[in-house]
Amino acid sequence: MDSKKTNVLVFVILLYFLGGLNLLNPHPPIKSDVENRMLKNKPEFSWPALASGDYFKEMEDFFADHFVGREYFVQGSLAARDLRGIPFQNRADLVFHQGANAFVTQNSTEQEPPGEAGSMVGQILVVGDRAMELHKFNRECSREYARVINQFALQAGPQVQVYSLLAPTQIEYLNNRRYKTFSSPQRETIRYVNRCLSPSIKAVNAYQALRQTAAHEYLYFRTDHHWTARGAYYAYTAFMKTIHQVPVPLDQYSVEKVENFLGSLYDISRSNQLEEHPDTVFYYPPLIPHQYTVYYDVAVEMPTIDLSFAESGSKYSIFLSGDRPLGKITTEVQNGKKILVVKDSYGNALIPFLIPHYQEIYFVDPRLYKGNMLNLVQENGIQEVLFLNYVLVTSSSDYSQLIQGLL
Repeated sequence: MDSKKTNVLVFVILLYFLGGLNLLNPHPPIKSDVENRMLKNKPEFSWPALASGDYFKEMEDFFADHFVGREYFVQGSLAARDLRGIPFQNRADLVFHQGANAFVTQNSTEQEPPGEAGSMVGQILVVGDRAMELHKFNRECSREYARVINQFALQAGPQVQVYSLLAPTQIEYLNNRRYKTFSSPQRETIRYVNRCLSPSIKAVNAYQALRQTAAHEYLYFRTDHHWTARGAYYAYTAFMKTIHQVPVPLDQYSVEKVENFLGSLYDISRSNQLEEHPDTVFYYPPLIPHQYTVYYDVAVEMPTIDLSFAESGSKYSIFLSGDRPLGKITTEVQNGKKILVVKDSYGNALIPFLIPHYQEIYFVDPRLYKGNMLNLVQENGIQEVLFLNYVLVTSSSDYSQLIQGLL
C-alpha cells in the first residue's frame, strides 16, 4: 500500500473513531467552563427542518461544540495565543464581544475596532494583567440620559433634591497614552452630561475624587468591569462633599477580603494573563445596625454583605447580594432622612457606605425594576434621589429608555 492510500486510510479511521466517540457520549456537557458559555443543544428532528437544511446546520453546530476533547483544544489555543512572543508588560489585546461571542485582536496598538462606534455590545482592552472596557462618546445618547433625569426631577417636584453621579471606569486613569486613545475621554462625557442637566440637579464630582488616588491605590478590579469597595468609597466621599456631610473615615471600618476573584472581563476575554492574576474583593462591614429587604412578589431579607457569594464566580455580588430590582435598608439612624438610589451594579459597592447618614435607603435597578419610581418616592416620603451609574450607560439609549419606562 503506497503512502497516499495509507494517509487516507488513517484519516478515515480517525474520523470515524472520533465520530463514534461523539455519538456514544451519553451525557454531553451543556456549558463550556473554558469559554464561559452555554453549548449548543442537540437539535430535534423534524421534516420541515430537514427540508430547509436547518436540521443539518444545527447538527453541525452541535458537533462543533461537543467533539471529544474540545475543552483541551480550546485551552491549548488560549495557551498558544499567550506564547507568541509578545512581552507580558507590553502586551495589549482588543476583545470585541457581542452576546456570548467574542474574538481577540492581538498586539492591538495598531488596530481599530471593527464597524461603527457603538455597533458592538462591548469592546475591551487587555493590557498585561488588566482588562478595561472602552467608552465611546455618543452625544445624542448622553443628552438623552440627562433628559430622563431632568424629566424625573421635574415630575418629582422641587421638594425632592436630585443628584447625578456618573462613575468613570479604570481606563480613564491608565498611564499609557497610546492605549488610552482607544477610549473616548470620560471626563468630557461626564462634563457634557452635567451641562445638559437642569440647574436644580446637583452633579457629584466622583471623577476627581478617584483621580487623586487611582495611580497608587486598588480602586478597580483587574479582571472585572466594576470598581472595588475602596473605589466606591472615594465616590461616596465626593457625594458627601456635595450634600455637605462629613464622610465616615475608612479607617473606622474593619476590612475583610475574599481571594481569587475572576470577574466579567475575564469571562469574556479568557486571557491566561488575567487568570494568573486574580483579584481580591475587599469589603467593609457596615458600622450601623440595619435591616436590608429586597422586594419581588414577596419581601425577602438579605445581608448587605452577602458572603454566600464568596465561593461563587460572582464574588462582586457580595455587595447587596447582587443586582436586585428594588431594595430598602432601614437603619437605626433616627434623622428622618430618606434617599432613593437609581443605579446599575456600580451602586452595589457604594450604597453600604450611605448607611450612617440615612434612616431609610431605597434603591431601584432600572434593568430589573418594573414599578413607578415617582410613586415610590411620593408614597415613602423620599427627599433625595441619586442617579448613580457608570459612564458607559451614556454610550447607547438602552439604559435611558429603561429609566423612561419607570416614569
